[in-house]
Amino acid sequence: MLLEKYLKSTVSDKIDVIKLGVGAVGPRFELRLWQLEGKKLEADLVVLAFCIGNDFTDEQGNNTPNSIFHSVTESSYVVRLAYNVYRLRGVSRPAEIMISDQTDSNQQGGYETKDYIYDSNQPTFVRPVFLNVVGSRMAITHKANHAQFVTKFANLKPVLSLFRDSVINSNTKFVVMMIPDEYQVYPSLLEEAAHHLKYKANDYNIGLPQIQLGQFFQENNIEYLDLLPSFIQQGKSKTLYRLQNTHWNIEGNQLAATILTEYLTSQYF
Repeated sequence: MLLEKYLKSTVSDKIDVIKLGVGAVGPRFELRLWQLEGKKLEADLVVLAFCIGNDFTDEQGNNTPNSIFHSVTESSYVVRLAYNVYRLRGVSRPAEIMISDQTDSNQQGGYETKDYIYDSNQPTFVRPVFLNVVGSRMAITHKANHAQFVTKFANLKPVLSLFRDSVINSNTKFVVMMIPDEYQVYPSLLEEAAHHLKYKANDYNIGLPQIQLGQFFQENNIEYLDLLPSFIQQGKSKTLYRLQNTHWNIEGNQLAATILTEYLTSQYF
């Protein structure tokens, strides 16, 4: 893990970094994971990675908190799994994402990596599907959807506050790291995705999530780190995301680990 490597080389070789992140879940699930498993680790510091692109909507969907879909997805892991499989439609190489090899009794499906060769320039989604994915992630910043953003954020505020309280009451420091979405870093992608959805780039207030989160964190004594300014600056000369994927490539991961290492070193070590 890059963060552990960087901290060991700059602070102490006795530092251990444990990753408890789970894909395709939101802060509610992460809070519960902390309550059930994280507390047992007796960590000195917890860093909650808040993904702008999906953490406002994961576990909320595009529905109100009282909707039937919301209630079912909140209570059923099976429904969540089915929904996430549905989200994989349009993957350009689905065999690399999920494999079920019935010829091997020890292989019951899941993520297959033994023959996988990492290539950040190999697209995960075909272009039109990728633009739809980006468009769905941009939706919370569309000016016409402001009321929806306010509702989703209002639903998250008590979760984030409870997370802070639960961690601090365990004598552990708490920091939120805001992870920018690709459309916030690259204006050309914002313009292309907006055009694909028959909108204009200025129909979106793409800085809204960080502004609102930052204000909330300041008002509620929650320490936070915003990666967006550094990613915008470095993104002018570097590609920081995998091709048609929405996740960081190697350079993006290195940049995030470097920024977080510098922040933690200056604030806590």
